[in-house]
Amino acid sequence: MTARIIAVANTKGGVGKTSLSLALCQAWSKQGKRVIALDLDPSAGIAPSLGITHDPTHPAIAQVLFGRGEHRARLVDALVQSRLENVWSVPASPDLGPSGVAATILRQTLEPVMEKADFILLDCQPVEDALQGPFTAAERIVVPTKLDWNSLRVSAATIVFANECEALGRVAGLAAMDVRRPMNNETKPLFEAVQHLRLWVHQNPADDKDDPTDSVIYSSKEWLAAVRKPGYVVPPLQMAKAACLANEVLTYTPPMACWQMFIRAMARRRA
Repeated sequence: MTARIIAVANTKGGVGKTSLSLALCQAWSKQGKRVIALDLDPSAGIAPSLGITHDPTHPAIAQVLFGRGEHRARLVDALVQSRLENVWSVPASPDLGPSGVAATILRQTLEPVMEKADFILLDCQPVEDALQGPFTAAERIVVPTKLDWNSLRVSAATIVFANECEALGRVAGLAAMDVRRPMNNETKPLFEAVQHLRLWVHQNPADDKDDPTDSVIYSSKEWLAAVRKPGYVVPPLQMAKAACLANEVLTYTPPMACWQMFIRAMARRRA
């Protein structure tokens, strides 16, 4: 079986990319799937969150992607088992730079491990230039966002860039991250508007009397605790949400017309 490449991306930082990546890693790990999670962000997100830190004697991701001659490392040799079963990563590197990695280099790097994993997850840098390679190489893309106007505007810009990369048809949708509940008079209309456009990755809220939208919103604390606290068990509801997310990232594609309406709405708000 050839690995499926999933990119988690937004051109805005601090919107929950790494938290969403951890949720996917947890879900696939529980399903017995083999996952390679790569940190394409020089600020380091997924690798240290998985318990993989810099070791001067071990190659980092920059050596794998950009090393030359004796300084180049093969991805298969750089992989480190994480704290999660069946999940591997490579130490992050601040030397990646804002231009990211070209699609050709990314594909060449990943090719030797495509048969060794079920999923390759790319935790991407929040810079347009750095997203072109991952957007071109990924089979599926998911865009996490906070629930405020600025985050949604930047998310819309990320969707526009995906379209410019001819990758819009591979975007699985938006994922709402760390939204305070109960939602207030600003966040609730925003959530419902995006839901009406069918742009959330997980469109089917659970039958929850307290908050029927709870199953569509993801938080960070459970996923960080799951890898940082020995013996911590993710609550069943959160685990079920992650399993739904992992499935719909692979299967759901929002209607193109809905993306267009979302982009126009965000552009009007910016104006």
